[in-house]
Amino acid sequence: MPNKDGFEVIGIMHKLNPKLPIIVMSAGRRVASGNSDSFEIEGVKGVLHKPFTHNQMLDLIEMALN
Repeated sequence: MPNKDGFEVIGIMHKLNPKLPIIVMSAGRRVASGNSDSFEIEGVKGVLHKPFTHNQMLDLIEMALN
């Protein structure tokens, strides 16, 4: 994304649809809260830290949709 980073995209998506559950995929380089285990951004329902398993992804999607 040449003009926006992931945090800006999350903010835009949340403003467009506040009920949209957002899942973040992270390589752990930059985090919003300063804590690599936490994304304290409006709308973020969970974080997948790379590498992750197929089952971890499915579990987080199921949790975010409920």
